[in-house]
Amino acid sequence: MITIISGGLQTTKFLEGLLRVIPQEKLGIIVNTMNNLEILGLDIYPDLEYLLFLLAGKLDIRYWETIQNDTYSFMNALSYLTNKEDLWFRFGDTLITQIIFREHLMTKGAFFSEAITIIAEKLGIKARVLPMTDAKVIFQVITDQGNLSFMEYRNKELQGIIKEVKKIEYVGIDKAEVHPKIKDTLSNSDAIIIGPSNPPLNIEPMLAFEEIKNTIEKSGGNVIAISPVLGDEPIDQPMRRLMEEALGIGTSILDIVEHYPGLIDTLIIDESDEEHKEKLEEMGMEVIVTTVKLSSQENRIKLAEIVSKLLET
Repeated sequence: MITIISGGLQTTKFLEGLLRVIPQEKLGIIVNTMNNLEILGLDIYPDLEYLLFLLAGKLDIRYWETIQNDTYSFMNALSYLTNKEDLWFRFGDTLITQIIFREHLMTKGAFFSEAITIIAEKLGIKARVLPMTDAKVIFQVITDQGNLSFMEYRNKELQGIIKEVKKIEYVGIDKAEVHPKIKDTLSNSDAIIIGPSNPPLNIEPMLAFEEIKNTIEKSGGNVIAISPVLGDEPIDQPMRRLMEEALGIGTSILDIVEHYPGLIDTLIIDESDEEHKEKLEEMGMEVIVTTVKLSSQENRIKLAEIVSKLLET
């Protein structure tokens, strides 16, 4: 069993390559569900939704946030009903239908994770997909523009609207419990892979659960982390301000690793950070240098093959 700590677009890209070299049934995927937003009372978890479609072979990997041959009647109608205002988000009919079906299952008494399992089975998914919690926990960025979900923050940040990032809050995490199967999955994994995810959005929320953090640290499996930066520049650009202003740490690979002492056994870094290899090895981990820029399928498969060889040894 190989467990993936998943969240964000970059980890989805890594998984697209990994699925070409490792059978799905060997994978357990723990998904961050804190990157969420609400539309007309419907809770949408983009990381989780698109991961399911990737595993089902339905994700359009030309664009990553669309389903193959999808339509947009729902969003077009919503735009019309809101006086044709430009909506900053756009989800296809297939995704909206899946969300409505999940809500239906939950009104019938299913827990969130149980509804995900049912949907995964209907999609023919062989991997074990585990949301990090059944509770609704909301990632909020506290800014001069108000309290924003990550999707709202990213939209405003890309427009240059955000003047100040004050802090990050995980609303509801104090009452949330870890999915009961996660500890068992992590404890029995031959390897745990931390994807090249945005640390404030996708890694910190997971490790905010002491049970998850402690289980990873005590795991007998090889903990493999893939760098989320290229030459000290975040792959996901909105990450920089969240790292520096909200968490108070830098965006170099050295800064990130120092923020997670004792957690990583093997670190895969980009060629642009090779100068840090010796220093990282002195910190007690094996370091592998390759490209972690996953925009091409060639790079995704190359990285997946490197990870696969690590798993063999």
